[in-house]
Amino acid sequence: MSNRIKIGLRFVTGIALLVALAIAFNTIFSQLRKSPASIATFTVPPTSLPATVTATLQPINGLIAFVSNKNGNDEIYTMHPDGSHVANLTNDPAGDFSPAWSPNGSRIVFVSGRSGKSEIYVMNADGSGLSQLTQSLDGYASSSNAWSPDGQKIAFYSYALQDPNSGQLTVMNADGSGKIVLTNEAGSYWFLGWSPDNQKIIYQKQNLGPGGINPDIYGVYVVNADGTNGQLLLKSGNVSTIQWEDAQHFYAASGYSPWEIYRFNLDGTPPELVALYDTPVSTWFGTGSDLNYVVKRFATWDWYSIEGITKTHLSTWPSFSAKCQEPTRDLYLEDANNWLSPNGEYGLVTVYCDEGRTWIYYVNANGSDIKLLLNESIPMQDMGGASWSPDGQYIVIDLGENQTSNRDLYLIDIEKALQDPSIRPVQLTTDNALIYDAVWQPQP
Repeated sequence: MSNRIKIGLRFVTGIALLVALAIAFNTIFSQLRKSPASIATFTVPPTSLPATVTATLQPINGLIAFVSNKNGNDEIYTMHPDGSHVANLTNDPAGDFSPAWSPNGSRIVFVSGRSGKSEIYVMNADGSGLSQLTQSLDGYASSSNAWSPDGQKIAFYSYALQDPNSGQLTVMNADGSGKIVLTNEAGSYWFLGWSPDNQKIIYQKQNLGPGGINPDIYGVYVVNADGTNGQLLLKSGNVSTIQWEDAQHFYAASGYSPWEIYRFNLDGTPPELVALYDTPVSTWFGTGSDLNYVVKRFATWDWYSIEGITKTHLSTWPSFSAKCQEPTRDLYLEDANNWLSPNGEYGLVTVYCDEGRTWIYYVNANGSDIKLLLNESIPMQDMGGASWSPDGQYIVIDLGENQTSNRDLYLIDIEKALQDPSIRPVQLTTDNALIYDAVWQPQP
């Protein structure tokens, strides 16, 4: 899948090399039974809607965390979803970035260069209770984080600055104690996900040593969260995301021209080949055993359902570039969860036209319902990230003219936009700053 922009890799002032791989993993947003910290509730002001629109405004729950350099360096902020009550949580001269909410929304784990090295910290939702979780060896950088579904552990990757192929995957308790190195040799690794039962971690070995890729060890692996029973699942497998069917099985698209879909079993039996395509497998919809996937075929998209190793073609989107005055670039649906609704049943698709316009579509899981979310294009070339509210009713996006330009956050009310696509997104920030990594506070 073509990924036009990777928001999250931002350089800390004065220690740029320390943060080059700061965001390597996707945050897991599963639910905890614990009660969260105080979650803000308020109403979007009527002035945010066009005068011709009459609607009963509903409260919006939660906070939005994001990174901004409006004060001269990257800091982590929170705000209410109407753009009010902006709070600088980190307020440190060093760079702070890569915020990730705990599954119950009570804490934020993040990366900071305040110690002179890139380290992982955690704080409460209001910025209190700051604690440093990692103390890397001299010259090493800790980067990224992935909460376990129950919020009890965090997986992270650390690497030597002079050699990214000398890193290790580690898991620790949420308070920083009990660190266990999961990988038995230095290398370059990509975290793929926790199992739904919190017991196992899936990862990929990549470039190892000065010789580059070693096909004998390059592949997809599973290891217990306590570091035991590591095993190779797919030799030479090259995947970026996985989709769980249950606690024992997951799917992944591996390769590059051709793209292969495999069904993996954690009992160590060989993965089953489900399908093979000469164009990218773009994203997955649904949860559990009710899964669909999309194959991007140049100017069209094809939806398939999958059950076990049986696939069924569902529908085709014949021409996503019809709105473009000039040939479109690429249709892009991020296969990280923040572009899909929390229940996995809907997603956003952005179409970037070469004349400098962006169209946003709202699609359902089987491709039978595709609608323009806004009936006018957005005069911005890059939509860098998106995060849904936990109830799936709102989405916050960041927009900029290009990958390096200043960016602002915008709020879209999904239901109102579908009822009346003339409604424009509500602009939440006007700071003339680079703003990115917006993530909505989960709720139990």
